[in-house]
Amino acid sequence: MKIPNKIKIGGVIYKVIIIDNWFDRNDADGEVFYDKKKGNSIFLGSNLSKEAREITFIHEALHCMNTTMNHEFLDSLSEQLYQFLSDNKLLK
Repeated sequence: MKIPNKIKIGGVIYKVIIIDNWFDRNDADGEVFYDKKKGNSIFLGSNLSKEAREITFIHEALHCMNTTMNHEFLDSLSEQLYQFLSDNKLLK
């Protein structure tokens, strides 16, 4: 999967930033920041494996699509969606 520098979800553009030392500051693999002045951003840890970074990217994108989903459901959904895309060779 190619993780782009920015994505558009629901008419909103999010910068996608892969950040070093993310785990020194945060215990999550990634996070969405909503900021109308500076712009919205999705942060992903640089030291994640390729698979973990892609799953986290899907997870954070799903957060942007629906902020009401709880984390347990979202973790499961993002892993299953990633596996579906991978198993069926839909990732490039």
